[in-house]
Amino acid sequence: MEELYQLFLSSNGIQTDTRRIKKGQIFYALIGENFNGNQYIEQALDKGALHAISNDHKWDKNPRVTVVEDTLKNLQDLATFHRKN
Repeated sequence: MEELYQLFLSSNGIQTDTRRIKKGQIFYALIGENFNGNQYIEQALDKGALHAISNDHKWDKNPRVTVVEDTLKNLQDLATFHRKN
């Protein structure tokens, strides 16, 4: 979490919607009943996202993507870590 937190501190914030992504933000690929943010990772990076967080192991070898077990839980954990620091 510390590495991800340092990345967050050097970013321009977090975004979960590629239609609103701004250069330097971290894109969280959230998954819902009717959407899968993993489908938009490449688009987010092309639009200037600093980094992306995914749960899809096809991104394992991309240095600009961190693969986690659950993107929503990871986002919540990052928020909790930030509040404590």
